[in-house]
Amino acid sequence: MTQAGERLGEARAAYQKRDWKVARDRFLAASESMPLPASDRYALARCWWWLGDLEACGQNLAEAHVAAAEEGDAELAATAALELGLTHLLRGNVPVGSGWVGRAARLAEDFPESPIHGYLALVLEVEPEFSGADPAKVREPLTAPESVANELRRFFDSVPDYAS
Repeated sequence: MTQAGERLGEARAAYQKRDWKVARDRFLAASESMPLPASDRYALARCWWWLGDLEACGQNLAEAHVAAAEEGDAELAATAALELGLTHLLRGNVPVGSGWVGRAARLAEDFPESPIHGYLALVLEVEPEFSGADPAKVREPLTAPESVANELRRFFDSVPDYAS
């Protein structure tokens, strides 16, 4: 195995352990001699998020989005676009954030239902104008917090019961 391959293996192991600093450092070391696959670029972005560097997180989410689209992974491309949109929205950049959320919603129209659809339903329920896509094609609009919780339960095992 090459040194870059070893670093990539170490990065993935550290990422699984949620050792964000070690994972980030190993992903960066691997990326010096090879392009990271989209899933690893996305993991690097998540490391930056957990380490508090939103600028680096955003840059890597954009790169993960492009790489996923090039690799034909529409679900990962949509996930990276949604997270990049939310990152921009958190920083107060509503026009750019809305554009990325809209891109995620449009991408999600073209693949089978998955957790990203649940996340999009939640985001678009709170702020429907963040999407340029037809919300009915992403998910039926939700009307109450209980509906949002019920929608998320379709995708995840543990969602608090807000109705009780």
